Amino acid sequence: MNCPYCHQETEDTAAFCTKCGRRIPRCPTCGEVITNRIRFCTRDGTPIPEELTQELPELGAAAAETSAEQWKNAEEPTQEPPDQGGTSRRSGGTAVILVIAIIVVAVIIAAVFLWTKGMLDQSEDETAGENQTSIVDRTVDEDSESENDAEEDAGSDDAVTDETADETEEPEAAEETEQIEISLTAHDITLYVGESCQIIGANADQVSWTYSEPGVVQVDGSGRLTAYAEGTVVATATGANGETDSVNVTVLAAETEEQEEPDSAEETEDTENTGDADTSDDYILPNSSSEYLSESDMYGLTEWECRIARNEIYARNGMIFTTDEMKEYFGSKSWYHGTIARDDFTADMLNEYELANINLIVAYEAEMGYNQTN
Repeated sequence: MNCPYCHQETEDTAAFCTKCGRRIPRCPTCGEVITNRIRFCTRDGTPIPEELTQELPELGAAAAETSAEQWKNAEEPTQEPPDQGGTSRRSGGTAVILVIAIIVVAVIIAAVFLWTKGMLDQSEDETAGENQTSIVDRTVDEDSESENDAEEDAGSDDAVTDETADETEEPEAAEETEQIEISLTAHDITLYVGESCQIIGANADQVSWTYSEPGVVQVDGSGRLTAYAEGTVVATATGANGETDSVNVTVLAAETEEQEEPDSAEETEDTENTGDADTSDDYILPNSSSEYLSESDMYGLTEWECRIARNEIYARNGMIFTTDEMKEYFGSKSWYHGTIARDDFTADMLNEYELANINLIVAYEAEMGYNQTN
């Protein structure tokens, strides 16, 4: 059969259309499919409820008139002509009327019964549809609950496994220990009041500090140590896992940096012979050409200061610089005299102190992550 609404072919016994999902209208008595808006079933004459056919198309005018006339005649029983034969005939007429009345009542009762039965069947079909939906929903819910239970069981098993692993091997604690390992850059440092240096690089923010003498030095969250007062102090770093490491810091007063005045005629004469008033203030590392420097000499130097300290070794030996920054900086120094082109400058023009100190500065720049371009 075809659906009266979307005309999609579906099973003859289907209660709902498999395409549009709408309920198939049928006669409450015989189950005949109703395709138009009619008042009586075309098969057995059962009255059709209006709400069952109100969404169906109107029946053609001629067909509707024929159908109404047909079932109107069916509802009105034919009465026999009255008997003209006296009392017996009147009695017979009365009996016929009584029979007709009984038949009419029986028809009305049957029609009401059939209409009620049709409504009950419809209600049962709708209830069955709702039950089917409920069953599907309940099945989905049960499946979801089963999956959740399985996940909870799996989570419980994982939790038991994790607890067992923690009690036996504790691999997570080992990984955490490796991540926050304390690595100080030095263990003995000498600074002047107001100077600072980088004492720890990685994981600095995960380390707490304690001091044997408060107020002498302080290490900030980035791992930079600053000297605030004269004295000697032991600064101890403690990691989250309990690991410790310490550094001995000696802080000198700023007045100890006073420039020594030459007190002999010979020293004065040597200074005058240079032709320049060179002082240690003109250099970042004044002794880089005459002695081996140590790591403590590097602490507190900025990226710019490291760059100047490295290049002033070449400047002392007369190398001509090519960058504007270096030209401008060393051109302002009275002791600088550029005489050798950079391409002609070779390492054998440097002494052993200068070579060693250049390597020290380069290593410190790499450790601090400074830009090492000339």
